[in-house]
Amino acid sequence: MIDDNCDGNIDEGFDVDNDGYTSCNGDCNDNDNTINPGATEICNGIDDNCNGLTDDNVPALPNVGAISGTATACLPGVAGSTSYSVAAVAGATTYAWSVPSGFTITSGQGTTSIMVSWTAMAIQNGISGSVCVTASDACVSTAPSCVTIDYQVAAPVTPGSISGPGKVCSGDVVVYSIAAVNRATSYAWTVPATMTITSGQGTNVINVQVDAGYVGGTVTVVASNVCGTSPTRSKSLTQNFPATPTAILGQKEGLCNTTGNAFSIPAVANATSYNWGITGGTIVTGQGTNGITVDVALLIGSGSITVQAVNGCGTSLTRTLTIKGAPARPDPIAGNVSVCDNTTEPYSVATVAGADSYTWVVSSGSVSSGQGTKNITIDWAAPAVGQTMSVTTANACGSSLTRSLTGITVNNCPRFGMNADQVNLNAFPNPATDRATIQFTSEDNSDYRLRISDVTGRTLFLENGTAAAGLNTKVLSLDGFASGVYNLTIEMNNAQQQIKLIVE
Repeated sequence: MIDDNCDGNIDEGFDVDNDGYTSCNGDCNDNDNTINPGATEICNGIDDNCNGLTDDNVPALPNVGAISGTATACLPGVAGSTSYSVAAVAGATTYAWSVPSGFTITSGQGTTSIMVSWTAMAIQNGISGSVCVTASDACVSTAPSCVTIDYQVAAPVTPGSISGPGKVCSGDVVVYSIAAVNRATSYAWTVPATMTITSGQGTNVINVQVDAGYVGGTVTVVASNVCGTSPTRSKSLTQNFPATPTAILGQKEGLCNTTGNAFSIPAVANATSYNWGITGGTIVTGQGTNGITVDVALLIGSGSITVQAVNGCGTSLTRTLTIKGAPARPDPIAGNVSVCDNTTEPYSVATVAGADSYTWVVSSGSVSSGQGTKNITIDWAAPAVGQTMSVTTANACGSSLTRSLTGITVNNCPRFGMNADQVNLNAFPNPATDRATIQFTSEDNSDYRLRISDVTGRTLFLENGTAAAGLNTKVLSLDGFASGVYNLTIEMNNAQQQIKLIVE
């Protein structure tokens, strides 16, 4: 124990404690043979392996064994107690226990055995969860050892109604659930053979895949605990066939030699595609959607357009629209049914889609202008009652049904003073749009009254003035006049003349 070489170190290079290490090769305590670079670190507050760290890399404690004690029980609804324990763990100095809500540790915390108790209210509500224990020494702790607890006084009640779709199809992914059931610790679900529970079995919510071949069935669920199983809750399932499409929208007549005709239906709930068909034409675009375009060539007679809604369950009933190449029957004829003899009256129909011509027929009088078009004038001659006129439209595919105007009366209208023909009332352009020029003739400087009335006789314009001898011209604004046929009347020198003014 002498510093023989006067270097300040005593017995360096000698193994004093005979552990095979000296201060020269890392022995940090040559007076204790349990401390050296080759020693195993243990939990003792000492740097056993001379690495400069204390209690590092201390070996783990052995795992805690299984917990002994009553894990599940169906009990009366009164207060009680029980115990739980584990075998001692080598090297452990303390034990930390945890218990579920409803249990209270009354003794033994920190040891291998505890006593727990519960109240009457707690057991009546049910006690479930885990009792766990962890063993420790001053340096390390074990993983917990746990046991699942289920203490109840009765089986769960029937689960509430099952939420989720009652109509599904193959390929759907759906969720079914119930509200949590009091005292239930697990749930058991069943679904039809053509459905698969992908997750959630054992809980109150499941995810389900609807497989090929699904045709319906029943989904059920029961709630369970240690006391037993609830009655079953069921939900019937059917296939979610799409509804029949509503009426097909689009022009259905006058389609002769046309292209790009659009037809559509409102989207059908639950439909994933649409199956269209046609006779008498060709579908150009849109197959599979809720709208298509169609080309129609020389369609003599009628054809049809059909559509079905489609999803994983199948197809809906068919919706059909009859189509025709020939134009539609014209709308009602506009014009007076009570007229004066020896006058000219205008008559018209609205434009008919696809019509190339309009053919007019009148029982008396004559078509003075417009034959072949939608607007004509008729010269009425002698007085007569029960007169008629009709119009049909046509194109290369055929003719429409006939539209008629009946009950026309040609009246014997008296003239006073100056002949009405001498007034020469005229309006142009006729039909007019925003304005019309009115012309009439007077024998001398005379007072006149100019009136515009609708077909019901209601006066819409009235002007009193003095005419000059000869031709008189006035420009009238038609702003505010709706499209239609009006009566233009002038009264002067005890004479009256009336013509029709068409506003477009």
